[in-house]
Amino acid sequence: MKTRLKELRKRNNLSLRELDEKVNINYSQLARIERGESFLSQQHIKVLSEFFGVSSDYLLCLSDNEKFVLKENTFKPIPIITSLVNGKFNLKDSIGYLTADVDIKENYIYFKIDDDSMSPTFYDGDYVLINLKKEPENNDLVLVGTIDKNAFIRRYRKTNNELMLLPDNNLYDPLIVKNNSTIIITGVVYGFYRPHLRNEQIK
Repeated sequence: MKTRLKELRKRNNLSLRELDEKVNINYSQLARIERGESFLSQQHIKVLSEFFGVSSDYLLCLSDNEKFVLKENTFKPIPIITSLVNGKFNLKDSIGYLTADVDIKENYIYFKIDDDSMSPTFYDGDYVLINLKKEPENNDLVLVGTIDKNAFIRRYRKTNNELMLLPDNNLYDPLIVKNNSTIIITGVVYGFYRPHLRNEQIK
């Protein structure tokens, strides 16, 4: 399959490994695609065309029209974050992108889970889509940050007297949040991506 992947990568001064880190596609797979030895999946086409800001037809050498227009309800690239500082993130620390069918992409991030505290709801390696604008309600899953770089997902439970952040895995202790707590709620879980499975929305 002929593509403009190598041309676009070099235009943006990226090595294969650097592009791998940005779009979460293995660099060896990217190299095979550039040599025409491997096909681009539909997910790869979406991620790469949106990352480079070109049309999918231009990426696939089906058109010389480079212009890229995001239409309503199309998938958009969302940055992947692995840590928070004081509940906030820096886009420079993004490890790559995944796509999601959202309205305003700036209102979302993906958070990569690196423990089993929310098992069996989420597993180590899952990518959780976070809505940064939604206010949490009881039983919502939320992204929690601390004053250092710790970040994790918990279940939100608020009563008149206290706020509790609960793990789904009983091997972990619940957090009781007090007024002077250094715990910061960054956003509410909207959906997730589990490698080899499709995006799903949390009900």
